[in-house]
Amino acid sequence: MDNDVEKIIAKAKRIVPSPDDRREMRRNVELFVKQYTVRNEASLRLLSKEGSEGSFFMRWWTVFTRNNTSMAIALLIALLVGGGTSFAAERSLPGETLYPIKVAVNEEVRGWFSGGSEGDAAWEARKAERRLEEAEALAREGNLSAEARADIALRLSSHASAFNAETKKLQAEGNTVSSLEAHSNFEASLKAHERILANLAEKGDTKELSSFLGEVRAKRAIVAEARAADEVKISADASGDFKEAAEGKLNAARNKLSEVRAFIASRTGVSANMEISSLASVDFKTSEEGDLSVAEAALARGEAAMEKGAYGGAFADFSEVIRLAQEAKLIVQAEQRAERRSGTSSSESRVKGEAEVSSKNETRTETPASNVNLKTNGAVRVDLGL
Repeated sequence: MDNDVEKIIAKAKRIVPSPDDRREMRRNVELFVKQYTVRNEASLRLLSKEGSEGSFFMRWWTVFTRNNTSMAIALLIALLVGGGTSFAAERSLPGETLYPIKVAVNEEVRGWFSGGSEGDAAWEARKAERRLEEAEALAREGNLSAEARADIALRLSSHASAFNAETKKLQAEGNTVSSLEAHSNFEASLKAHERILANLAEKGDTKELSSFLGEVRAKRAIVAEARAADEVKISADASGDFKEAAEGKLNAARNKLSEVRAFIASRTGVSANMEISSLASVDFKTSEEGDLSVAEAALARGEAAMEKGAYGGAFADFSEVIRLAQEAKLIVQAEQRAERRSGTSSSESRVKGEAEVSSKNETRTETPASNVNLKTNGAVRVDLGL
């Protein structure tokens, strides 16, 4: 275990954060402490008392270690792997050296700022999407091994379970609208990636890819069922009190369609002013049922419901518009990611290349380092130079 940690830290030291990276790290720390210490009056009194003693970092570190040891350790690791290493880890895949930093540090730190059940649900859905992107990247490279598939599938199930727990909290609070939006967005992501994986399987089917695709389909079906249940509840609400929410969702649906029009046009040369039905013919369908022309039809259906005063049903229709448009956008984004990765054989070489470029183009400023011991079963000494 200690040896593995030492290898990760050795890899991290190869990439030197630039001055801009260091400034960004400091801003992140400041944002973090503002959010988490302002709620603790005892911590504030402690900070006020010790405000003139030591550096900025050591004053805040004292607060953290006295109130939440695990949070302090996570913050230390986040600082350690900040800057270039953190960015490099974002591109790593299961089985690669920096992947533990991506999932155990980067994602953990970002999760601290999600805020509330709605934000937590959105972040769990995004983490699930990141796992799907990783599976697709490995499949394209022919590296989706049984071990990698099992790792990704396990994490995907964990994210889906956490997402479900957060949406249940929203429902318990009577916030069906936020629950619907969360389910709708997650379904759009799962459906888009399901189609991407299906296309990859058609090009070069493997046992592991087919197995993983089945798991994704099962999870998408569960989320779709929950989304439909939310829509039933909302559609039953035809009260005037729901009118404002439906009008807001109508504007959001129109804006989303315009956004996707422009997004696709900027990458295909197709006019952004073309009708949605025309854009749908440019092979950007997410499925037979879920293409942009269907989104256009859902928009018209929702507008008709608005005229009849069926505001709950209209809200559900406009949510469908956003979901279908987002599916189309995700398909295009996936194609772009594949193009960016196509020129490199492995993520390991990408990390090495980034480290070499960083070393050549940035002047390293040496600063006194504090030696910090991270104790697990043994001890690992790391240099933290900020």
